[in-house]
Amino acid sequence: MPDDIRTRADIEPEHLVWFNSATDYLKSAHLLYEHSGSSQVTTGLLYRAVRHHLKGWLILQGADSKKAIDLNVLLRKASTINIHFNAYSDFCKEISRYNLEKNYPGHSAETPSREKMREMIETGDRVIGIVTEREGE
Repeated sequence: MPDDIRTRADIEPEHLVWFNSATDYLKSAHLLYEHSGSSQVTTGLLYRAVRHHLKGWLILQGADSKKAIDLNVLLRKASTINIHFNAYSDFCKEISRYNLEKNYPGHSAETPSREKMREMIETGDRVIGIVTEREGE
């Protein structure tokens, strides 16, 4: 690679790249929700926020998560290190379903209600809370 071409991973540790992008996704999801933005887009941003936080956390723990991009796979891997993640299996399945429906034609595009969005954002915040509590360890 030429010396003048650098990626974010060259500049900062890989887990921080994931955490930083996750934080951006989470802030965006909160803003959209607070301003009555699209539930489907909010759900997609929340899905990415949780997925990127888990990915960064697994990298920080030294776990091999390079090939895992599915939120449910990442949660299962994280659960083998910290059992507190087990409580969020249903949440990850649900938000993954909404994300699939939003992004892939041919799937029914159910839109979560405003109340459901609030619940999912609160649950996503709790999952991310486990990650950020452990980040400094």
